[in-house]
Amino acid sequence: MLFHRDLRRELARSALESVANVLLMGILVDSVCQWLILGASYPGAALVVGPVLIMGPYTIARALSNRLVRWRRRGSG
Repeated sequence: MLFHRDLRRELARSALESVANVLLMGILVDSVCQWLILGASYPGAALVVGPVLIMGPYTIARALSNRLVRWRRRGSG
């Protein structure tokens, strides 16, 4: 997204499509955990905490895997 100005809209849409299910699953899991632990579910907290706890590890894993692939391609080429 930073280096391809003409493709930003398409890249943003693709990124949102790829993480939408992960975000929704994070919200759902946080709501269920709140209900099991606290006996009540707070949607506002689930909308904030769920995506934060899911997207942090997801972003780190994706960044590391992209760097590993680039490193392996550079080494074999």
